[in-house]
Amino acid sequence: MKTTSASRSLLLAAFALVMLLASGCTTQRAAFAGHDADTVWTAMVAAARTPDYEGGAADQRWTVRENEVWVDDENGRIEVLRKVERLIHQPATSPRMESRQWKLQIALEERDPPTVRFSSRNFGVPAHAWDEAARYFEDVRRVLEGDVGTAAAEETAEE
Repeated sequence: MKTTSASRSLLLAAFALVMLLASGCTTQRAAFAGHDADTVWTAMVAAARTPDYEGGAADQRWTVRENEVWVDDENGRIEVLRKVERLIHQPATSPRMESRQWKLQIALEERDPPTVRFSSRNFGVPAHAWDEAARYFEDVRRVLEGDVGTAAAEETAEE
């Protein structure tokens, strides 16, 4: 079969689009108005060190297998290497194991209002990173609202 120049160009453009969508860094931001920057920073560290994957829809529940967190207080930056997995059960199919590895950089960008930048440095589907960012921001909100024991959050921030 003879490939024309136009079909080759179309194939190349489609490949480039797929690579663009499935690669690189995905960044989300959230502002936490009504809270001071130091309190938000403490909540950010607590949320990074003690992620909550138990709540929410069944397809969003993961088991944390590894969670390495590096905190740079001076520059307001957190680096996270996290490995999670789950067993998916669907009707009429065998259960299958799914795993993900996250390489995250989280930073306190602005102090008034406190604004947090969440960046995933993984190759993959951007929507997965958006879900992970939403989950992290929800964890921060829970800490700020006191849904998580404040003593545990303070203890985590002091480590």
